[in-house]
Amino acid sequence: MFKWSSQTTFLTLVGVVALMVLSITLFSVGFLAGQTIGARQALIAARDKVSKVLPAAPEEVFSLSGTVKEVRADSFVIEAAPFSSNPLDAQGPTERVVKVGGTTVLQQLNFKSAGQIQKESEAYRAALTQADAAGVATPSAPMPYSLTSLVLSDLGLGDLVTVNAKVNVRDVKEFEASEVNRTQKAQ
Repeated sequence: MFKWSSQTTFLTLVGVVALMVLSITLFSVGFLAGQTIGARQALIAARDKVSKVLPAAPEEVFSLSGTVKEVRADSFVIEAAPFSSNPLDAQGPTERVVKVGGTTVLQQLNFKSAGQIQKESEAYRAALTQADAAGVATPSAPMPYSLTSLVLSDLGLGDLVTVNAKVNVRDVKEFEASEVNRTQKAQ
């Protein structure tokens, strides 16, 4: 009959423990790999579903809205959302350098009060009725805001702006603005 020596017992135990550790490690690696592959497949499926529901992002973009991050001597930097029809794939520049040239128009949008808008709307309806009766040109409808001119140094950190350009700005990091409208001054 075979007798176990203490060395044989020790080596057998070490071998069994090593086999168990190896088994647990391989199981964990396989499990995590499966989870990663499953997560990737779920993300791909989610992207496909979103792209079927949301309209395609425009190929050409001539206007951006964002928050002023920095004001320079002849330009400013805004933080704007990247363009993508799928929020799971949002890519592209988020910081844009907006150059202000000699022809760039900078203005402040001053939103009118509800009372002022109502007063102007009533006056517009009366003028429209008179124009129709007289057979003359239709007057212009009132706007819910007024515009005042700005200079670049009027812009400040945190201001909300809408920037218009004559070129496609969808994927560019730097461009010259044709018009800059500050919609809200930072508090």
